Amino acid sequence: MITKSTQLYISVSRSPTNFGTTVYSHLFSHYGIDAIYVPRVAPRSAGELIAAVRTLDVQGCSVSMPLKGDVLPYLDWAEPLAEETEMVNTIIHRNGALHGYNCDAAGMADCLDGLQLGSALIYGYGAIFRTAVHVLRKHGVSHITGIGRDQQKARAACEEAGILFGGSCRDVASTGKTFDILINATPGGAEPTHELLQIVPFALRVFDVVLCKHTTPLVEAAVSAGKQVTTGQNMYIGQLARQFFLYTDISPDQSVILEAVSKVL
Repeated sequence: MITKSTQLYISVSRSPTNFGTTVYSHLFSHYGIDAIYVPRVAPRSAGELIAAVRTLDVQGCSVSMPLKGDVLPYLDWAEPLAEETEMVNTIIHRNGALHGYNCDAAGMADCLDGLQLGSALIYGYGAIFRTAVHVLRKHGVSHITGIGRDQQKARAACEEAGILFGGSCRDVASTGKTFDILINATPGGAEPTHELLQIVPFALRVFDVVLCKHTTPLVEAAVSAGKQVTTGQNMYIGQLARQFFLYTDISPDQSVILEAVSKVL
């Protein structure tokens, strides 16, 4: 029963779905937490989002694109990782103060744990790109290359991050160089004719970070080519575990998370 004491958690994105609602409703019920989780369309600006979180006393907010990189200046405090990557995907509202965290890094790190990687190719140049560079470096990957559809933006992002700019997908294909992992940090993997598909042969493993209810064409192409595959669903589980702990001070059991996710998938 929802009462005035029920805590409110929200998520904001360009195209909200019921994915998070279903998962969090299961977790709240399992752990006996009086709370609801509501997805909403992202406002036009980070300032509007922050004002709503403060005014409505939202206890926690999951931030998706396009605001992950924009909310940082509006927070009262952010963890060093969020500062370093300039990306916040989780906001905690406690005692009138807003704290920001980058939980995507935890999910991505879980996915790379145990892998022996010497080289990586990242497609994209947004907020997830910066997180990927950070996690790969922490993982000990020494050769990191970035590419993207917009050559100018991709080059600028690579220069800022201090990694090699690899040009275009066509450039990568023309060199014939093989990377230990290809990380797609854009929604492009869901497009059946996206240029990403042409560089699948040049990676031993493909990691499509975007959470999608269905298998993406990029993942399908990777599986057909016999590549090792990591999906956004894998990353989401690790990200969710840390976010739920930040929200509730409870470390959710892995089996409970998988049970929650299975309700949607």
